[in-house]
Amino acid sequence: MTCVNGFFKINDTATSSLGKYPLEPGWWSRKYEYPWAIQFARQNARVADMGCGWMPRPFKDALALICRSVYAVDADNRLLEQPNVNDSLHFVVRDFVNDSLADLPLFDTIFCISVLEDLGDHLVEALQNFALLLKKNGRIVITYDVPWLADKPCPRYPGIQVHDIEKAAAKAYLAWDGDVDYSKDNCIFHSDFNLTVFHGALKHAG
Repeated sequence: MTCVNGFFKINDTATSSLGKYPLEPGWWSRKYEYPWAIQFARQNARVADMGCGWMPRPFKDALALICRSVYAVDADNRLLEQPNVNDSLHFVVRDFVNDSLADLPLFDTIFCISVLEDLGDHLVEALQNFALLLKKNGRIVITYDVPWLADKPCPRYPGIQVHDIEKAAAKAYLAWDGDVDYSKDNCIFHSDFNLTVFHGALKHAG
Protein backbone atom coordinates (compact mmCIF):
# COMPACT_ATOMS: atom_id res chain seq x y z
CA MET A 1 0.00 0.00 0.00
CA THR A 2 1.10 3.57 -0.64
CA CYS A 3 1.97 5.37 2.56
CA VAL A 4 1.40 9.06 3.25
CA ASN A 5 3.24 10.05 6.42
CA GLY A 6 1.85 12.94 8.44
CA PHE A 7 -0.33 14.12 11.29
CA PHE A 8 -3.69 12.51 11.90
CA LYS A 9 -6.46 14.78 10.63
CA ILE A 10 -9.97 15.15 12.02
CA ASN A 11 -11.44 13.52 8.90
CA ASP A 12 -9.19 10.43 9.11
CA THR A 13 -10.74 7.07 9.96
CA ALA A 14 -11.53 6.67 13.65
CA THR A 15 -13.01 3.66 15.41
CA SER A 16 -14.40 2.63 18.80
CA SER A 17 -13.19 -0.94 18.41
CA LEU A 18 -10.38 -2.87 16.77
CA GLY A 19 -11.74 -6.08 15.35
CA LYS A 20 -13.63 -7.63 18.25
CA TYR A 21 -11.80 -5.53 20.84
CA PRO A 22 -13.49 -2.36 22.15
CA LEU A 23 -11.28 0.68 22.78
CA GLU A 24 -11.29 2.64 26.01
CA PRO A 25 -13.40 5.81 25.57
CA GLY A 26 -10.60 7.93 27.03
CA TRP A 27 -8.10 6.91 24.34
CA TRP A 28 -8.33 10.15 22.42
CA SER A 29 -5.74 9.24 19.77
CA ARG A 30 -5.69 5.43 19.65
CA LYS A 31 -9.03 5.47 17.86
CA TYR A 32 -7.09 7.00 14.94
CA GLU A 33 -3.76 5.21 15.42
CA TYR A 34 -5.03 1.64 15.51
CA PRO A 35 -7.18 1.62 12.34
CA TRP A 36 -4.38 3.33 10.41
CA ALA A 37 -1.65 0.96 11.61
CA ILE A 38 -3.65 -2.27 11.23
CA GLN A 39 -3.84 -1.62 7.47
CA PHE A 40 -0.20 -2.77 7.29
CA ALA A 41 -0.97 -6.21 8.73
CA ARG A 42 -0.75 -9.05 6.22
CA GLN A 43 -1.99 -12.62 6.49
CA ASN A 44 1.31 -14.41 5.87
CA ALA A 45 3.54 -11.88 7.62
CA ARG A 46 5.76 -12.23 10.66
CA VAL A 47 5.42 -9.00 12.66
CA ALA A 48 6.46 -7.43 15.97
CA ASP A 49 4.56 -5.07 18.26
CA MET A 50 7.41 -3.26 20.01
CA GLY A 51 6.48 -1.73 23.35
CA CYS A 52 3.11 -3.48 23.23
CA GLY A 53 2.40 -2.61 26.89
CA TRP A 54 1.97 -4.83 29.92
CA MET A 55 -1.58 -3.61 30.49
CA PRO A 56 -4.39 -4.68 28.17
CA ARG A 57 -3.79 -3.18 24.74
CA PRO A 58 -5.72 -4.75 21.84
CA PHE A 59 -3.33 -4.05 18.99
CA LYS A 60 -1.16 -7.15 19.41
CA ASP A 61 -4.30 -9.30 19.76
CA ALA A 62 -5.82 -7.84 16.60
CA LEU A 63 -2.56 -8.49 14.76
CA ALA A 64 -2.66 -12.11 15.92
CA LEU A 65 -6.04 -12.57 14.25
CA ILE A 66 -4.51 -11.54 10.90
CA CYS A 67 -0.80 -12.33 10.75
CA ARG A 68 1.02 -15.66 10.62
CA SER A 69 3.22 -14.81 13.60
CA VAL A 70 3.18 -11.91 16.08
CA TYR A 71 5.91 -11.11 18.60
CA ALA A 72 4.59 -8.85 21.36
CA VAL A 73 7.62 -7.24 23.00
CA ASP A 74 7.65 -5.25 26.23
CA ALA A 75 10.15 -4.71 29.06
CA ASP A 76 7.61 -5.35 31.85
CA ASN A 77 7.21 -8.92 33.15
CA ARG A 78 3.52 -8.31 33.68
CA LEU A 79 3.13 -8.81 29.94
CA LEU A 80 3.18 -12.55 30.67
CA GLU A 81 0.01 -12.21 32.76
CA GLN A 82 -2.06 -11.17 29.75
CA PRO A 83 -4.25 -13.73 28.00
CA ASN A 84 -2.92 -15.20 24.78
CA VAL A 85 -5.52 -15.14 22.01
CA ASN A 86 -3.97 -17.88 19.84
CA ASP A 87 -0.79 -19.77 18.98
CA SER A 88 0.40 -17.10 16.56
CA LEU A 89 1.02 -14.63 19.43
CA HIS A 90 4.36 -14.83 21.25
CA PHE A 91 5.09 -12.76 24.37
CA VAL A 92 8.69 -11.54 24.70
CA VAL A 93 9.83 -9.70 27.83
CA ARG A 94 12.67 -7.57 26.54
CA ASP A 95 13.92 -3.98 26.68
CA PHE A 96 14.31 -3.26 22.97
CA VAL A 97 16.78 -0.44 23.66
CA ASN A 98 19.22 -2.10 26.06
CA ASP A 99 18.71 -5.86 25.70
CA SER A 100 19.97 -8.09 22.92
CA LEU A 101 17.35 -8.95 20.29
CA ALA A 102 19.64 -11.32 18.40
CA ASP A 103 17.46 -14.35 19.12
CA LEU A 104 14.40 -12.79 17.47
CA PRO A 105 13.61 -13.54 13.83
CA LEU A 106 13.54 -11.05 10.98
CA PHE A 107 10.20 -9.30 10.53
CA ASP A 108 8.13 -8.24 7.56
CA THR A 109 6.68 -5.38 9.60
CA ILE A 110 7.61 -3.87 12.95
CA PHE A 111 4.91 -1.85 14.69
CA CYS A 112 5.70 0.70 17.39
CA ILE A 113 2.56 2.53 18.46
CA SER A 114 2.84 5.61 20.68
CA VAL A 115 6.13 4.54 22.32
CA LEU A 116 9.00 6.46 20.71
CA GLU A 117 8.16 9.70 22.53
CA ASP A 118 8.95 7.95 25.83
CA LEU A 119 12.50 6.94 24.90
CA GLY A 120 14.25 10.25 25.54
CA ASP A 121 17.82 10.11 24.28
CA HIS A 122 17.54 6.47 23.17
CA LEU A 123 15.72 6.96 19.88
CA VAL A 124 18.74 6.08 17.76
CA GLU A 125 19.42 2.82 19.62
CA ALA A 126 15.78 1.76 19.32
CA LEU A 127 15.57 2.45 15.59
CA GLN A 128 18.94 0.80 14.96
CA ASN A 129 17.72 -2.32 16.74
CA PHE A 130 14.50 -2.28 14.74
CA ALA A 131 16.47 -1.90 11.49
CA LEU A 132 18.55 -4.97 12.33
CA LEU A 133 15.35 -7.01 12.69
CA LEU A 134 13.67 -5.73 9.54
CA LYS A 135 13.63 -7.71 6.31
CA LYS A 136 15.06 -6.06 3.23
CA ASN A 137 11.70 -4.85 1.93
CA GLY A 138 10.02 -4.52 5.31
CA ARG A 139 8.45 -1.54 7.06
CA ILE A 140 8.58 -0.02 10.52
CA VAL A 141 5.13 1.40 11.22
CA ILE A 142 5.17 4.09 13.88
CA THR A 143 2.95 6.62 15.61
CA TYR A 144 4.15 9.10 18.20
CA ASP A 145 3.05 12.17 20.11
CA VAL A 146 4.25 15.58 18.96
CA PRO A 147 3.75 18.91 20.77
CA TRP A 148 0.70 20.56 19.21
CA LEU A 149 2.00 24.06 19.95
CA ALA A 150 5.77 23.87 19.67
CA ASP A 151 6.40 26.82 22.01
CA LYS A 152 4.28 25.38 24.85
CA PRO A 153 5.17 22.60 27.33
CA CYS A 154 3.49 19.20 27.34
CA PRO A 155 2.29 19.05 30.96
CA ARG A 156 1.36 15.36 31.32
CA TYR A 157 2.83 13.17 28.59
CA PRO A 158 6.00 13.74 26.54
CA GLY A 159 6.04 14.75 22.92
CA ILE A 160 8.85 14.63 20.38
CA GLN A 161 9.45 16.66 17.27
CA VAL A 162 9.27 15.08 13.82
CA HIS A 163 12.78 16.26 12.92
CA ASP A 164 14.17 14.38 15.95
CA ILE A 165 12.62 11.17 14.65
CA GLU A 166 14.01 11.87 11.19
CA LYS A 167 17.54 12.49 12.53
CA ALA A 168 17.45 9.26 14.53
CA ALA A 169 16.08 7.34 11.54
CA ALA A 170 18.88 8.62 9.31
CA LYS A 171 21.47 7.37 11.82
CA ALA A 172 19.77 3.96 11.65
CA TYR A 173 19.88 4.10 7.82
CA LEU A 174 16.11 4.34 7.60
CA ALA A 175 13.93 6.66 5.54
CA TRP A 176 10.24 7.45 5.13
CA ASP A 177 8.35 5.11 2.84
CA GLY A 178 6.22 7.46 0.75
CA ASP A 179 5.43 11.15 0.81
CA VAL A 180 5.49 13.29 3.95
CA ASP A 181 2.93 15.95 4.89
CA TYR A 182 4.25 18.18 7.68
CA SER A 183 1.13 20.35 7.88
CA LYS A 184 -0.79 20.48 11.15
CA ASP A 185 -3.87 21.94 9.46
CA ASN A 186 -7.02 20.18 10.74
CA CYS A 187 -4.93 17.79 12.84
CA ILE A 188 -6.37 16.03 15.86
CA PHE A 189 -5.01 17.33 19.16
CA HIS A 190 -5.52 17.26 22.91
CA SER A 191 -5.43 20.83 24.18
CA ASP A 192 -4.86 19.89 27.86
CA PHE A 193 -1.92 17.65 26.96
CA ASN A 194 -0.70 19.98 24.16
CA LEU A 195 -0.22 16.93 21.94
CA THR A 196 -1.02 15.84 18.41
CA VAL A 197 0.02 12.58 16.72
CA PHE A 198 2.22 11.78 13.72
CA HIS A 199 2.05 8.52 11.79
CA GLY A 200 4.53 7.09 9.34
CA ALA A 201 6.28 4.07 7.87
CA LEU A 202 10.05 3.72 7.68
CA LYS A 203 12.06 1.46 5.39
CA HIS A 204 15.72 0.68 4.82
CA ALA A 205 17.34 3.66 3.11
CA GLY A 206 18.94 3.24 -0.29
